[in-house]
Amino acid sequence: MMKVKWTGPARRDLVELHEYLLLRDPVAARRYVKAVREASDRLEEFPELGARFDPRPLEGEFRSVVVRNHRLIYRLDTDAVVVFRLWDCRQDPDALWPLLEHE
Repeated sequence: MMKVKWTGPARRDLVELHEYLLLRDPVAARRYVKAVREASDRLEEFPELGARFDPRPLEGEFRSVVVRNHRLIYRLDTDAVVVFRLWDCRQDPDALWPLLEHE
């Protein structure tokens, strides 16, 4: 079983999503975050679950799993699954690349 590690930016993405939803609907906020956590937990046992994801200039085997309106972007390392971002799929995808390059 692989360990799942979240980068600081990925954690912030999850916290910001939760805070945003919490103001609108606390029950929905809990459900959404739970769905993201469950997807992350599944990666421990099935790290290749997500579709391959081309991070342009970055190296490594990147994959992503879609959870509702968000994409959980991660890299498979030798001993861990590293979650880089939790990206809102409704945003401009070109804005994602600079964010990934600084990880």
